[in-house]
Amino acid sequence: MAPPLSLGAFAYKHYEACMTFDALRYAGVPLAFESMLDIGSGFATLPRTAWVRNYARDVTALDLFPYGESALTNRRTRQLLALVALAERLRLRQLSGPFGKWDSIVARENFTLPPLRATGKFDYLVSDVFDLAGSHDWINSSLTLTHFDHRELFPKVRDLLTDGGIFTFTVECWWYPINSTQIAGMAPYLCQRLGLDDLTRYFETVQPDIDTKKIADVYNYYRDPSHPTASDYVATAVKNDLHPIFVHRHMNTRAHSKRAAVPPAYLVRDIGDGAQNALRDIHKFKPGVLLEDLYTSHYLLGFRKVSP
Repeated sequence: MAPPLSLGAFAYKHYEACMTFDALRYAGVPLAFESMLDIGSGFATLPRTAWVRNYARDVTALDLFPYGESALTNRRTRQLLALVALAERLRLRQLSGPFGKWDSIVARENFTLPPLRATGKFDYLVSDVFDLAGSHDWINSSLTLTHFDHRELFPKVRDLLTDGGIFTFTVECWWYPINSTQIAGMAPYLCQRLGLDDLTRYFETVQPDIDTKKIADVYNYYRDPSHPTASDYVATAVKNDLHPIFVHRHMNTRAHSKRAAVPPAYLVRDIGDGAQNALRDIHKFKPGVLLEDLYTSHYLLGFRKVSP
């Protein structure tokens, strides 16, 4: 059974949800969906927040594991949303209490809205997305696309969307110095510029204290085999009648990115030259990667389904 949702864990997921809500607003998409599907929901913070605020009437959270069936209740979500709204009204910059601690509250429009009373239904479904049928006018995925081959997932998303429906997702960028694998050696962009065989040989030779089997397991678990960039996601989406409405990059400064503050050691220095050298190696097997991809921690993309 998953542990109860802490304030810190809720804060992280709620911040991600707010960025998605804001991106939809700025793209002119009303937050008034009839049916929403969230793929890879985990604790289901984003879909539950969308539901209790009436951004979506009928919501289905989907995951292969029952993380959100008992660990996160609708009541807990309302409590935490009310706590955040109160903190904003009192102009507090920090929260702490029985739910945990939240060091930084960012004043965004979605944080200041009071919780609403949901009018539709919420379901937490333990299943595989490829086994689903039906249709939805909003499908979202938060930090789960690295577990899919997006070239296989996008056709399924298209089939599950109504005409004119919206597909949004936040995904970690493979090309960031320390990506979702969290594999870091003592060379710039090591995981990005080496294949698994070369990566394994590197750790066996240079850092033999590292468990190479664990490296291989993590590498294979988190990677989309095509290592997509934002342009790859857009190209695959368009092939499946999903046309872009926004493409956002999250390019964190070192002071605001926990990943940029951890090894390898080169990350504490100016990595401009290291990035250029890494890009030359990367272009030997994937020419389409841009320099800005190496500085992008996450992509946030939105698409609308159009009739072919």
